[in-house]
Amino acid sequence: MAIESISGNSIQPLVSSKANAKETNQVQPKASGVNSGNSIDFSNTAQTFKAALAASGAPVVNEDRVAAIKAAVQSGNYQVDSAKVAQKIIQFEKHLPNST
Repeated sequence: MAIESISGNSIQPLVSSKANAKETNQVQPKASGVNSGNSIDFSNTAQTFKAALAASGAPVVNEDRVAAIKAAVQSGNYQVDSAKVAQKIIQFEKHLPNST
């Protein structure tokens, strides 16, 4: 099953069927005395991406930028460009399916 993205490009699921289940690793939750039967499958692509992200050493969050924004908010100097925010909301909503 293809999933349509906001940009209009087709996105393929990481695990589309049991046929490629050999390419995935299953992670079973371990709870004492509980057998939930739930599992999570991670594809080789997801595992490779996770390993590459960990190996890059790059932080997920730019801590310097967060600290600068936090300081600006606390000091009352943080400025929000409302026109830019409105434009981004409109741009985002154009990509949503028509719900009416």
